[in-house]
Amino acid sequence: MGTGLGCIGVAIALRAVFGAFELTWAAKLVASTFLLIAVLIFWSARNRAHETHERLNSTDAKPIQRKNFTRLAIVMTTATLLVGAILWML
Repeated sequence: MGTGLGCIGVAIALRAVFGAFELTWAAKLVASTFLLIAVLIFWSARNRAHETHERLNSTDAKPIQRKNFTRLAIVMTTATLLVGAILWML
């Protein structure tokens, strides 16, 4: 999840750096690519957390519920899409 958040930071930074760039669509496209990568990372992290959760179920450890991983991925994806929408409106 942290890596995905880093990708969002790169997208925002690209928009700031290329704000005066003549081809604004190009800067927005590159920033959007990083946002897409962030979403992919969030869902990959969710899938890996589910795999880890399955392994922990066979022990005495009490892991957090699986649905919390999905909720987190949904919230992070929604936030990322909103950042993308804002970047395209600027």
